[in-house]
Amino acid sequence: CRFSDIAELPPDGDRLEELFEGPEGLREYFEQISYGKLVPEFRRVETWVTLPYSQEVDRTLSRYERIERCVDAHVDADPELDPNAYFGIIVVRNSAIDGGAAGNVLADAGGLNVTFLAHEMSHILGLGHSWDMSDRQNASWSSPGEYFDHWDIMSAMAVFSFRNANGFTAGTDMAASFKMGLGWLGDDQVTRLSLQDIRDLREVPVRIGAWDRGDANEALTLVIDGLPGGEFYTAELRKKRAWDRSIPEQGLLIHLVKSSGNRPYVIDGGTRQPGEEFLSPEGLRIEVLEWANHEEAVQLRLSMSSTPATPMGEAGVASQPLMHGTAIEPAPRLGSEYPAPPAPMGPMEGPPDA
Repeated sequence: CRFSDIAELPPDGDRLEELFEGPEGLREYFEQISYGKLVPEFRRVETWVTLPYSQEVDRTLSRYERIERCVDAHVDADPELDPNAYFGIIVVRNSAIDGGAAGNVLADAGGLNVTFLAHEMSHILGLGHSWDMSDRQNASWSSPGEYFDHWDIMSAMAVFSFRNANGFTAGTDMAASFKMGLGWLGDDQVTRLSLQDIRDLREVPVRIGAWDRGDANEALTLVIDGLPGGEFYTAELRKKRAWDRSIPEQGLLIHLVKSSGNRPYVIDGGTRQPGEEFLSPEGLRIEVLEWANHEEAVQLRLSMSSTPATPMGEAGVASQPLMHGTAIEPAPRLGSEYPAPPAPMGPMEGPPDA
């Protein structure tokens, strides 16, 4: 939709087709990170419809109203258009007033990239945001730690992303708890143990394959439950390629997941290499032993320690170092220079709709 007082339009035609259906576009993103479980189909509405009001009037509306009025304007212009025939709608407008999800997705020209739209489409699928353990605040309206999991698409634009072949910002992959919640991981792709299992067995060898290899004949994630309040840990082997090509280095990535709302918190803000370990406040020890299968898998050893890590703090875990001390920068607009990782940006989406 276009405003009555703004003539300039975002990229159209072939550029939008490249974004949604081209190489490393939105269709390919969801098909690959879901291991073929979700292959979205898009229909582009060809006509730009002019809204009967200016952008100043629009500033008084909620995000839901902005989306609804644009959809209504298209239905008025084309009575045969049935919004209910689609799982979701992406509304694109020609002014940078707001962007985010509220039932459907709202974007301006700066939001026309794979990272932003994949994040907002995932909200429509039912996912919330991701976090780290710090008390840092990304935006005035966000919670401490929110948007600071740079390895997960649900931290919006504050992720390790890259420019794809068509010049759109793309990446990164998605955290294990979200994929499990969406049903994208089969039982044979998850190794699940409880803290009590590990106590009983004393030492447990575990091997998991690369996170992007849905075709591998082995588990892709480790889940350790039995924590107070229904919380659990997940671990996945992230490789520096595909949608994760901009992460600093490959390694084992661990999250603590708050069961209420499926809220993953990345631990330590980084990946672990062979010779390194994770020790939890419950006494869980995860040792990264060695790469396997030409570095397409990693061998782990699980045990329980008699000297657990520092008790959990206010954020839910022991205090963790900041991610390279990097500052959150404004999100780029299409065609602007994108900073090289590890210098992730801010969330770009606006605050939650009132």
